[in-house]
Amino acid sequence: MKTPLSRINFITSLSISILSLSFFSVSTYANKEESTNEVKENQTVKHKSGYEDKNQLDGRTSVESELEEEDRITDPLLVFESLDGALKPWFDFKKSVNDDHGFRFGIYYNALYQSANETITGNEDTGALGIIRFNGAWDIVGRGTKNIGTLYFNIDNRHKLGTDIAPAGLASEVGYAGMTGTLFSDVGTVLVDLNYQQRINDSRGGFLVGRFDPNDYVFVSGYANPWTGFQNVAVLLNPSVALPDASWGVGGGHWLSDEFYALGTINDANGLLTDNLDFFSGGAEFWKSFEFGWSPDTSKRYTHQVNMSFWHVDERDGITSEDSYGIGISANWLFDNGIMPIFRAGISKGASPIYNETATLGLTYQIESRSDELGIAVNWGKLPSDQFRNQITTELYYKLQLAQNLAITPSIQLLTDPALNNETDDVAIFGLRLRFSM
Repeated sequence: MKTPLSRINFITSLSISILSLSFFSVSTYANKEESTNEVKENQTVKHKSGYEDKNQLDGRTSVESELEEEDRITDPLLVFESLDGALKPWFDFKKSVNDDHGFRFGIYYNALYQSANETITGNEDTGALGIIRFNGAWDIVGRGTKNIGTLYFNIDNRHKLGTDIAPAGLASEVGYAGMTGTLFSDVGTVLVDLNYQQRINDSRGGFLVGRFDPNDYVFVSGYANPWTGFQNVAVLLNPSVALPDASWGVGGGHWLSDEFYALGTINDANGLLTDNLDFFSGGAEFWKSFEFGWSPDTSKRYTHQVNMSFWHVDERDGITSEDSYGIGISANWLFDNGIMPIFRAGISKGASPIYNETATLGLTYQIESRSDELGIAVNWGKLPSDQFRNQITTELYYKLQLAQNLAITPSIQLLTDPALNNETDDVAIFGLRLRFSM
């Protein structure tokens, strides 16, 4: 166990790192000529290939949102005019394909390295993994109208980078209940998404059917993006929810007015990325959700919103002896100065979720005149079994938009009282993430 003094020293060091990054984020650009702030309401976001997010009821990690967000023209730290010029014909080609055929696509490379300062005796302390992602959206019904029908796909190749474990497996090495490297799992080549979505009523509502991650549509919060923001699952998502993996299902939603919306999904409770596309292999065992939310405008659901979600998962033969259910709330609000406070909380019954009680509080800061972002959040969680101690998770990151299509994100996680580790009270996870998009 760490002594109280060593814990204080450790937290002090972490605090100094936070202050240093915050100072860097402000001082680096303080003397720059003031330019239009992307987060302000009157800002018109420009794109390389003209992609737009046509779905008002998805989340930031859905295929449509990822295509649009990665197509934005960024304001990076370094400008390589010759490289940007060489890539312009590529983005012009993507634009022409979309204009002529209604087909949008993206290619990305993501890499994450994480290292723990302490582990359970004899366990691994580092994990590194790369992900090649190819995704796309093809408008096959109603092109040129608001009621578009789109086929989405998403393919990943996930591969370790010279370590024995992937970042997704590092949590078990340090005795932490959860995941420190969300999505960075060593599963090889997998089909993540394959679904059809139909907009209705001038795109104010719609439905989807096929294979998808339900977290891309329910429990959505504007800060949650594991490619560019937080990495720990307890901070990114609501860990009191027993979310299935990418799975077969159906869903739908609609704006009830200009401010209120409702949506829900039903998914295979046993769905996994590695299930070889099995269709409800466990039979009639379902995961269900319903969400009711408010935003001041349909275009601001990511940045200004409050929602309440209900979920239920059936008992699963050979996996759980009871069903689980719960309720979660989420809120975030982006101010004109780029600061977005974030809040999540949830309670649940049953052994399926990581936690039965949880709360997350934090903020992100979008750096003015740059495409950089700073984020810090703290999560508290109570596991279903009283034999385990409550966990506290703190995460800090700084996303540096290094070049037009390249971002790097150093991060620090402090895992306090890891539930499955009786050897220490604090574990630090140091991370470095890279993202390149085309």
